[in-house]
Formats: sequence, C-alpha cells, structure tokens
Amino acid sequence: MIFRWPLQGVYGTFRLSRHREEPLGRQTKMPPPLRRAASPAPAAKKPRGSYTGPGLIARGSLKGLPRRPRPNRHSFLTSRQVRELVNAEAFAEKIGLPFAAMLTVHWGCDPAFAPAEWSARTTRFLDKLRRFLDRRGIPPAYVYAHEVGGHYGHHSHVLLHLPKLRAAGYRSLRLELEAWVAETENLATDRLDPRGRPWLPAVVTPNEPNAFGMRTAKMRGGKLSYLLKAINPDDVTYRGHGAEPKAAAMGIRPRPSKPIEVKRCGASRSLGPKARKEAGWTELRTDEEFFTRLKPE
Repeated sequence: MIFRWPLQGVYGTFRLSRHREEPLGRQTKMPPPLRRAASPAPAAKKPRGSYTGPGLIARGSLKGLPRRPRPNRHSFLTSRQVRELVNAEAFAEKIGLPFAAMLTVHWGCDPAFAPAEWSARTTRFLDKLRRFLDRRGIPPAYVYAHEVGGHYGHHSHVLLHLPKLRAAGYRSLRLELEAWVAETENLATDRLDPRGRPWLPAVVTPNEPNAFGMRTAKMRGGKLSYLLKAINPDDVTYRGHGAEPKAAAMGIRPRPSKPIEVKRCGASRSLGPKARKEAGWTELRTDEEFFTRLKPE
C-alpha cells in the first residue's frame, strides 16, 4: 500500500511517495540542455609515399633553409640505415675482416618468387650463407641491401669478407659460391634478362682477385657507396649557414629505386650494434666522417 500526502513548498505542491516525487501545480522551468560544439572533421590522410616536404624553416638559426624531408623507409634508405651500413663496413676492416667481394642475387630468376615472402626468404638465405662460409673456415662478416630496379626487378647486394687467395683459389671459390646460390635458392640459369641477354641468377664481383674491385680502401668505399645509392636525393644537411644535399656531402650518387615493403638492409651479427659496442667501437655519426670513409685519400 502506497501512502501519499501533499507538501507545500516554495515552488508549489508536491506529492511524495516511497517511489518518487511527482510535481504538482506550478513547476520550475528547466534550462535547455547544453549543445556540444561539433568537432572538426579529421583531415584526410595522404596516401603513403605522397609526402612532398614542408618547404622552408620558418624561424630559428636555420630560418630560410629547406627542411629535411620526413624519413620514408619504403622508398629510400633512412639516415639510421646509412649509419648502420657505414659503421658495419668500417668495423669489419677494424677487426681484420674487410669486405673482398660483392654477391648479387637476382630473385626474379625464380619463377615462384613472391615479394611478400622476401623478408622470410632473406633470413633463410643469410643463415644458409653463414653455414656455407663456416664449412669453409671463413668468418661470416657481411652487409646486405635490397633493391627493386627497372630492369632486373627484385635483387639483393651482399658485401662479404673472403680470405686472400691466389687467382686459381679465388676463381674456384667464386664459381662455387655462384653455383651454390643458384641451386639452394632454386634460381633458373637459362633465362634471359629484360634486355635479352643471359640472366645470371648470382654474380660475384670482382671476377679475379687482382681485378678492379675491392683490393684497397678506396675501392671498398666505392662499393659501399654503390650500396648506399638508394639514399633520399631530397635530404639535406646543414653546414655553417647553408644547406646542401646529404648525398653530395657524403660523396654518393643517388639513384631511384621502386618502393620496398621489407627491411632494406642489415648486417651480420659479427658486425651488428651489439658486437661493435662490446668491442668498444666509436660510432661514425657525422656526414664528414661518412665522406672520409667512403672517399678515402
């Protein structure tokens, strides 16, 4: 049973119950609900790779100079990747394992090659390469970089250490390595490249130990510069009160490459950041240090 009784108040008569209050008579006028301001529509996102740079620096000590473009790891080598490759090459020479050859693998010679599997396939290939070198008593020390060219499509460059051998021994090791890569990676040896010439699935340069290749520090710097040609040509570095292209400051001739969705480059564990830190290696960081390494006198 519910009991109700009237109650006089300032704002009128109310009837109270156990459940609720029911206003009677004169009632107060409630204020209108607040309207929340409409939030602005989110800016449309630009598709990946369409970044064109913000123009000039507006203020500060570098006012009026061009801004550096946003890093794009899919289209270019980033500054961090460049620093990693240069330090790995310099550290290899420091510990007595200088690079002596460049292995180029053309993945397009495999009819079943899929770009989506490129990363996993590279991991397996480098592991097999390490065991190939171990079986021959060669310390595994290498760096690699992926590229997608207009003529040869997906391919990889590997700078690696090989022992000093006489002409016959080096030639035998080179041919063995090229044949092993073609066999273990199922690369066809009878295909023609887009220019109509025989398409070698794996190529080791130089052909002879005394040929123009990687005998001196200057030659090794040239090979490393070739590996770094995917640097962003629009990137700049600041010197004094001006700016200049970062590639020119490092002595690199940039060349365009198609976008790559996998990790662009790397180094063996023997040359990686952990190994360098444990050995007390002082990292090269400035463009001047990079230029000196790539273009030694």
